[in-house]
Amino acid sequence: AHAHQCASARNCLCKPPGGARAKMEAVGDATYRIKRIRHNEQELPILMQNENGPCPLLALSNVLLLRHKLSLHPDMSSVTFQDLVSLIGDYMLELTSSADDYDDERLVNLRRNLDDAMALFPKLQRGLDVNVRFTSVDAFEFSEDLLIFDLLDVRLLHGWLVDPQDHATATVVGSLTYNQLVEKVIELNSLLPEGGEQSAAPADTHAAAVTAGSTVVSTAPSAVLSTAPSAV
Repeated sequence: AHAHQCASARNCLCKPPGGARAKMEAVGDATYRIKRIRHNEQELPILMQNENGPCPLLALSNVLLLRHKLSLHPDMSSVTFQDLVSLIGDYMLELTSSADDYDDERLVNLRRNLDDAMALFPKLQRGLDVNVRFTSVDAFEFSEDLLIFDLLDVRLLHGWLVDPQDHATATVVGSLTYNQLVEKVIELNSLLPEGGEQSAAPADTHAAAVTAGSTVVSTAPSAVLSTAPSAV
């Protein structure tokens, strides 16, 4: 549970929505091992995956740990999902310490964004769907899944770019998203005569790296965010 004590009913934002709380409890037995590394001449903790696969929760946590926004006691060798969610939730609440200065409309939006972000916590353990554009490393179609990255000021990057020297491909791809291009491939295939050569969507692959300033994603087709401990 959050240790945060609300200053008033007006800015009491620490309770996750009921549905999110139930989902958190369902995955609350997950445990992540802590590894100590040297970063900028300091020894800092990072979290390791408990099994292979995407885990944007660890990507966010490791960014915040390297930024000194989260802290883990030196004697700790592991941390549970529930404790990790509590730490991130408390940090999110610290970011809203100026909520008393907000007008009612901004406060309502803030509460809604916090609720939506906290509802994403269980999903962060499995992976997020992000739809990339191929025009720049930070070009994504905005979705609810990206809300928590915005709230935590973590820049999300990907490595799926069109070679600018390949003018033909760059012209076709333009500013279309991955999903829009897949739809065009499907449409094209439907127009081909039966038995004709089929076009293929890019192969599904994923790899990621986390730095102190950003989370890097290299994934297709649905761009499931992953964090590999060896890449931290």
